[in-house]
Amino acid sequence: MISPVTGGLDPSADQVLSRKAGEAALFAIVFIVFHVLERLAVGLWHGSTLTDSVPAIGGGGFAGLISVAAIMFVMLIPYFAFRDLGRALGQEELRKMLFASRNARGEP
Repeated sequence: MISPVTGGLDPSADQVLSRKAGEAALFAIVFIVFHVLERLAVGLWHGSTLTDSVPAIGGGGFAGLISVAAIMFVMLIPYFAFRDLGRALGQEELRKMLFASRNARGEP
């Protein structure tokens, strides 16, 4: 069976991709929520009202919020992918693969 997401024959790749995308989406939402809560707390600490303390994310409005969430989502995907790759290969092996020269790895 051909995978609809990757176009390959391995359905487990779809599960990995959708799990990474889900983690990235969840953390993007968590980051935005904590940013809003932080700005509310700082505003209240300085004597502002709740409505004055609400931050204008992405220039304000729903479109700005969605654009910031989309940017955060895309930025977090490589983080979760490399984190799991480091777990699978080992941090030292991943570091050698990414940052060592080819001669140091024993390749021609």
